[in-house]
Amino acid sequence: MAPPGLPPPVDGAIRFAGRRPVHRPRRALHRRVPPRGRPGRDGAPGLLHLAYLYVFGFFIGVLTVFFDVAYQAYLPALVQRAQLVDANSKLETSNTIASFAGPSIAGPIIDLFRAPFAMLFDAASFFFSAGSLAAIRVRESIVPRSPSESVLGQILEGLRIVGGDRRLRYIAACTAWSNFFSSAVFSALFFLFLKELGFIATTIGLLFAAASVGGIGGALVSGRIAKRIGVGPAIVLGAALFSFPTLPLPFLPAGPIAFAALSVMLGVSFFGNLLYNINQVSFRQAIVPVRLQGRLNATMRTIVWGTLPLGALTGGALGEGIGLRSALIVALFAGTIAFLFVLLSPVRGIREMPEAVA
Repeated sequence: MAPPGLPPPVDGAIRFAGRRPVHRPRRALHRRVPPRGRPGRDGAPGLLHLAYLYVFGFFIGVLTVFFDVAYQAYLPALVQRAQLVDANSKLETSNTIASFAGPSIAGPIIDLFRAPFAMLFDAASFFFSAGSLAAIRVRESIVPRSPSESVLGQILEGLRIVGGDRRLRYIAACTAWSNFFSSAVFSALFFLFLKELGFIATTIGLLFAAASVGGIGGALVSGRIAKRIGVGPAIVLGAALFSFPTLPLPFLPAGPIAFAALSVMLGVSFFGNLLYNINQVSFRQAIVPVRLQGRLNATMRTIVWGTLPLGALTGGALGEGIGLRSALIVALFAGTIAFLFVLLSPVRGIREMPEAVA
């Protein structure tokens, strides 16, 4: 997939010429996936050459970065500032449901039609996505580009936006720290499931299906929680709920109780994750002018996603060096520090969505 270090220059392509930056990558995604692969040596049709998967996977990852940065930058042009939390809640609800439904139907499709046809179904779905985006009638004002403006200048401006606001700095630090140790946890977690808890692939799928209910719940009620306790406290609460409920995870014994306990722990964690992300993304969209949204989102994505591969490497090294359960203990307890970045910062005092700073 595309390396996490790619996003900042992406903003150079996001010039807000209407909605084109959003639906072009989405429409292009289907072109990157071949409907059929080269037959294998045994003559079986539809077997994909691994090299094709690597190449197309890379392009899909790059285009996904374009889309993700563009849609977050585009949303503030579609809704009022007071509607951002509700809009992001609806987007994340549909995203969470799709993330659960996709793998659930992929298995039967692969069993019935083979893997290449499953990829064809996936590619066809992007036509629907592109058509939905093309149906949006709201167009943005084109931001004129200065002839002297360089890609490096745009990257530096994105860094100035994040670094110049204490609230954004602490949100970036919280998310990056959490992503680092979450990646370390997940690099060891599946080995724990398979080797020590005795789970099979179906059990793991059912586990995450059950836990995803918490994520859907978090997406549905994040706006209400923010209205009740304030945007900042909702961000802090989400960060805490994401990390603390999973602390007992390394101490679970094998047996029936493990599945039930993990379903609850991961469900609450997913709830906190959605509560945190919806409110912090909405806050970022509210305080930065639309013309700078692309640079803000590209910069934040680089900062907070750039820690993921480092965390995975760290988790793998810890697992080999001190064992799976010990590695999980270290990563999980270290990850709880993340919420302190928003608890002990101006983020905690945010009650309502502020106006954008010109």
